[in-house]
Amino acid sequence: MKEMGKKGHRLLQNAFEILNAVADSTVPLGFKDICELSQLSKSAVHNLVQTMLIMEYLRKDQTGHYRIGIRCFKTGNAFRLSDPFMAHARKIVEELHQTCNENTCFAVLDHTDVVYIYEFVSTQVLRVYARDEKRKSAHATALGKALLSGYTDEEIRALYPGEQLQVFTPKTLCSLDALIEHIHEVRRRHVAYDLEETHPHVNCIAVPVMNSKGFPVAALSFNFPSFREDVTQEQLLALLQAAAQKMEELYRLYE
Repeated sequence: MKEMGKKGHRLLQNAFEILNAVADSTVPLGFKDICELSQLSKSAVHNLVQTMLIMEYLRKDQTGHYRIGIRCFKTGNAFRLSDPFMAHARKIVEELHQTCNENTCFAVLDHTDVVYIYEFVSTQVLRVYARDEKRKSAHATALGKALLSGYTDEEIRALYPGEQLQVFTPKTLCSLDALIEHIHEVRRRHVAYDLEETHPHVNCIAVPVMNSKGFPVAALSFNFPSFREDVTQEQLLALLQAAAQKMEELYRLYE
């Protein structure tokens, strides 16, 4: 019985490794890609993938590549709806979006990644077109810097064991020292910026949402084309700060 338990535990872990590999990829994955990323045998991957297709945790497109299935979407929504703060936060984010019609995001931190909980897209002609990305690297995003600002320098160094950070554009902060120096400024001003650091021609401004102890539990942001001349960042910052204050008052009801 003990051996069966170990085997069952390992099968479940393998299934989640496959699911995470597909979820973390920005492009659909082929069967060979999944084998390489999960470091599992072809037979193990085949059996688990077939099960996840049947259960709709994965789906197979016309090219034979695998994407996240509808069941994952339902599970993600269950997470948001099961947390009273997350459920009520959506209304604040939506109202914030309606005030200026810019791309508006609400996110949390997962290790060194920003995970997008809610995103409302602008309908303006000159806007940032939303990419199908639910995760981004924290060091290159305004949201991520706002969330990292609650950690000490030592804790940030522990999160990033290497000195070099992934580069997305020529303006990405590529060293840990540069990131920490930038975080010092975020802590002081309680606002973070991404000036074409993740994508060319895209700027972002973000503020943290603090708990009663002053630690960022989430963050709010606007992103917009860097060449838009009608954007007044001071006005956007004021809107973000007002919305963050509402969220902080809401969060304290559930702490």
